[in-house]
Amino acid sequence: MKLQPGLTLFDALMKPLYEMGVKNASTTILGGFFSQLQYCVAPPDPSGQAVIAYTRPINAGSACMIFGNAMLGKNILGAPLLHCHAAIRTESGQIKGGHILTELSIIGPEPISVLVTSLDDFELRVTFDPETNISLLQPHQAPWAAWSMPAWAT
Repeated sequence: MKLQPGLTLFDALMKPLYEMGVKNASTTILGGFFSQLQYCVAPPDPSGQAVIAYTRPINAGSACMIFGNAMLGKNILGAPLLHCHAAIRTESGQIKGGHILTELSIIGPEPISVLVTSLDDFELRVTFDPETNISLLQPHQAPWAAWSMPAWAT
């Protein structure tokens, strides 16, 4: 699939997938230009209460995404969520990486290719993780999926 220019990363990926009935997916973004890209990083939580603490948004401006991975799932309220990590090159040539703010990052002038794997037998939902003391996107048994081991696997 191709991400269309001028749209946020969120809209460019979510809308076509939802129109195809895909509500949970793993994607590989093969790289391309963004007219606006914002991200944050997650260093260790200085308070020690959680494993990490996200920084404030970092504005990379116009940037090239070298490579990215995004997961489509649901946030804690059940609304669509797109969680993306990527390596980027800024206009000044610096190589950076982190958590891409998908609703604030705008696809540049050319479409960007994406490989999509639909996750049909489970759903991804943000839920609290006591081990890290933060909410994470985690797999859950989907209400529609009565998964069982295929005969060939037994």
